[in-house]
Amino acid sequence: MVDPASMKEMATTLGMFVTLVENMGVEGLVGLMLGGPFLAVSAVWAQSWSDRRHNQKTSDEFRKDISQLQEEHRKETAEILKKFGESLEKTTRYYENNALLVQNYEKLANDLHALIVTNIQTIGNLNAQLEAMRHPRKV
Repeated sequence: MVDPASMKEMATTLGMFVTLVENMGVEGLVGLMLGGPFLAVSAVWAQSWSDRRHNQKTSDEFRKDISQLQEEHRKETAEILKKFGESLEKTTRYYENNALLVQNYEKLANDLHALIVTNIQTIGNLNAQLEAMRHPRKV
């Protein structure tokens, strides 16, 4: 249901429209009828142009945002790779130091082996001499 205030407003608008049509005359009505499709096409074209402009602006902002995100990602990735490289260098040094430690341990083990063999030979010789002194040979 329409309230009385709205009815009054619609009547006023309708009255203005009737006055406009009376003032335009037949020629104005014919012109309005012929110009209506042109105005409609013009309105569609203007809306389309406005939409393209808005879409272009949105697209440009999107590209700018994507570029910023890509740059941030590149920086973060470079930092990660730098830290990874440093960690890899440390690990490589650990392995190199470990290999050197193993080589030195092998050398020490060989030297200790030679020392033990020499000590055993010396003890054997000493034992033989002591036996010879205890039991001298009779010539």
